[in-house]
Amino acid sequence: MQIPIITSFIEGLKLFFRNKRLKWLTAVFFIGVLITSVTGAIGLRLSQDPTQKPFAMFMVAITGGVWPVYFMLVAFVTLIGLQRFVASEESYKTSAILLIPWMIISFMVLFVMVMMFLPVLQMMVFVIAFFGWIVFQAYFSTRTALKYGGAIDTSSIPRGRKALAAFSSIFCYFVVLGAFIFVVYINLGGLLASPSKLVLLTLGTIMALIFNFLNSMIMTKHRDKVTLGNIALIGLFISLYSAYFIYNAGKPVDINPDIVSIAISIFFVFYTMSSVGSMLASRADLDTFWKIPAELAAALTFFLASGYYFADVWFPIALPDPTFGASISDLLKLLVFPFIALLMELRYLRQVSKAIETLPEHEAIPVEREEPEVAEPEEPEAPIEEPPEPSPEEAVEPEESVSDEAVEPEAAVEGPPDTGDATQEEAEDTTEDEPASWSDE
Repeated sequence: MQIPIITSFIEGLKLFFRNKRLKWLTAVFFIGVLITSVTGAIGLRLSQDPTQKPFAMFMVAITGGVWPVYFMLVAFVTLIGLQRFVASEESYKTSAILLIPWMIISFMVLFVMVMMFLPVLQMMVFVIAFFGWIVFQAYFSTRTALKYGGAIDTSSIPRGRKALAAFSSIFCYFVVLGAFIFVVYINLGGLLASPSKLVLLTLGTIMALIFNFLNSMIMTKHRDKVTLGNIALIGLFISLYSAYFIYNAGKPVDINPDIVSIAISIFFVFYTMSSVGSMLASRADLDTFWKIPAELAAALTFFLASGYYFADVWFPIALPDPTFGASISDLLKLLVFPFIALLMELRYLRQVSKAIETLPEHEAIPVEREEPEVAEPEEPEAPIEEPPEPSPEEAVEPEESVSDEAVEPEAAVEGPPDTGDATQEEAEDTTEDEPASWSDE
């Protein structure tokens, strides 16, 4: 038995394991994420000492910044159709040999961009990759909740489902407010010490509450439609996401690794990879001018993800307020997720309304319904009288008439014209006694 959500998740990840070249790029990506995470943790510890902070920033910039540059180059080379020079489709050994010169080129490009084109590098990593990955997460999470596609049914729904949707709306308020009150309780001193963090955290909580309020108004408007379930589900998803972001951004900063945060981060990596892979792979199979190869889809995905993780470990080390830098990604998610969800929800409802408007065109075709047939009184039919069984003498009369008609021409030719009555009587006697003799003649 297949579960649609898990099946879709696995199908999206299959893009990154289609051949040896894609498997190699996937392995390089996870190696890069691992190196970035380890050096980021080391750099965060070293940055606690002001004298070692420059070295920590340099180490993280070199070991973490090279990976988005590498995948940016891979995406460019793949775009012009030269992906065979990046990794082999047949041999991992060849791919490993090709990785060495490309890493050297990536280090050189990174150095040149830091020295001469630093604004371009910052735009590429901190805006396109970091912010783009967050938007992708919000987009695909919202799309999963709304469950695009499927038949549209405008029939009324039970009162129990309406009550459940109303309860979910109230529950969302408790989830968001409860998470905010909890982090204030456990980390009030840390929040007061970082005003920027406290302001963004409060603003993000207000955004989540506003979204929940607007979502409740939309649910009230659509309370008699099947879309009520979709609207309630997206409200619940965004509230749970917001509660996690509030907690993760407002909790005390610890330089020790957080197992829960690492597990959730890994989940978001695979989930967004699956979603982005499914979307870009669908473009890869289209026979259009803008056809996207699978290698390009993977390279773009890895560029966004590696850039996001590099920025996530860079902010706590580079910014003057480490606690604020460690919470930037969660604070941005707290602001972006409700906004993207509201736009997606309005777009979804607009598509549903357009689909409903086109339904009468399809309903113009009459649909035959099975109705119980009313038995009409049948007129009594006159009984069919069967003819009486013929006597042996009468049974041969048809043959006699047919035989006569068949014989008359022959008789007119062969027999003499003045055949007497005796000949006719003799023939009749022969017919009555031996009817099968006509076939012999």
